[in-house]
Amino acid sequence: MLGALSRLPSWELDRKEEDIRGWAVRDANGRVLGTVDELIVDTNSKRVTQVSSPMAGNSRPTTCSSAITC
Repeated sequence: MLGALSRLPSWELDRKEEDIRGWAVRDANGRVLGTVDELIVDTNSKRVTQVSSPMAGNSRPTTCSSAITC
C-alpha cells in the first residue's frame, strides 16, 4: 500500500538528512521544474518509492518513481 509520508503520523525517515522535500527538481539542462513536496511510502516494503512535485505551469502534482524519469 502506498501513502504520503506526511499523512502517516507514526512514520518518519530513519535519517532526517535524507528528507528531500523542498528540494528543486531540475531537467537535464539544470532548469528548475518544481520542488519535491511529498514522499510516497510503500508501507509493505517500508521504503520511499516515489516523490510528488507540482511542476512549473502545472497546478497538479506529478508523481515520479525515479529522478531519472521525472
